[in-house]
Amino acid sequence: SGDDEGIIKIWQGANLRLTKTIDREISNGNVAGVLGGLDGLTLGNVRDLSFNWDDSKFVACGDDKLVKIYDFQNGTLEKVLKGHNWDVNSCDWHGEMGLLLSGSKDNMIKLWDPRSAKCVKSVLSYRSSVNKVRFQKNCSSNYKFYSLGKDSVLKSFDLRNLKVPFRSYRDPNFHTFEVDSLNGDHLTVGLKTGALQFYDTVAPSTGEQNSQFYHEIPHAHNNTINGLSWSPRGNMLVTNSTDKSIGIWSRGELNLEKPYYSNKKTPGWFHDK
Repeated sequence: SGDDEGIIKIWQGANLRLTKTIDREISNGNVAGVLGGLDGLTLGNVRDLSFNWDDSKFVACGDDKLVKIYDFQNGTLEKVLKGHNWDVNSCDWHGEMGLLLSGSKDNMIKLWDPRSAKCVKSVLSYRSSVNKVRFQKNCSSNYKFYSLGKDSVLKSFDLRNLKVPFRSYRDPNFHTFEVDSLNGDHLTVGLKTGALQFYDTVAPSTGEQNSQFYHEIPHAHNNTINGLSWSPRGNMLVTNSTDKSIGIWSRGELNLEKPYYSNKKTPGWFHDK
């Protein structure tokens, strides 16, 4: 986890015990003793974290305009990726390729080589902040990534041709999204209205700005959904909201997406028996 002071903490999953704190000694407003030549970096919020394929390293980003690679075992900072001109809101590590992804308030999406710490491609597809980016996962060929901007446009990109988005979805209430653990072509989107929507990015499109979801839970929360996370097996989804609640959702069958809730708001959503 990361906080608004730039501190990263590692917790043990079994008992939720704090095992490590990654901090920096600050002297006279400067960061000292991290890496040579990096004194004077600005600390700020940690916006996103992502592990590499074998969990030996992780990448973090935040309000200091930087993307940073850490060693998970000892918590040391290994590489700093420079290139964004404003806060970096989101980052992700590809599950198979040596490739990092980041999205920033400077409207840019960047692809990085984690070994050389060099930016290999910059994508300018938004006229406003890029709020979240995620690689495709668990597909026969993981060649896509997804992004969501402050303008509430959710885009799908093909790594083999980054000139234009492969597909776009627009809804003024889009707030966050996550890639389905079972199918990397499926996206789960959290809305400002408290609704959850489910999209298939390879389904036939109805137009350039396709807004057709294949399933919706319109009253998942009473207010904005801020975070989503699928379990590794893909059978459970966890959501959190500004209504001060956490939702734990179960998918009845692992390999079958279907509506399994009643359509009544009061007293809530129920599993159809």
